[in-house]
Amino acid sequence: MARTATRSTKAKKSKSLSAEQIKAFKASQEVTNFYRFIHENDLRHETKILLETVLGSLKKKRKTRTLQ
Repeated sequence: MARTATRSTKAKKSKSLSAEQIKAFKASQEVTNFYRFIHENDLRHETKILLETVLGSLKKKRKTRTLQ
């Protein structure tokens, strides 16, 4: 049982991102190009709908997970 407790502790630590990692992700070339593409093609409304759908499905998956 101690082994599963250790795994869950490690999993929690690896899932949380530091502020530096988030800043590095936002500043990456791919993300910058994605934002530029959305802005230049006036796709803000469509992008918002897509991101809300994706985030909603991710939240549902997290809630339905069972611990073993």
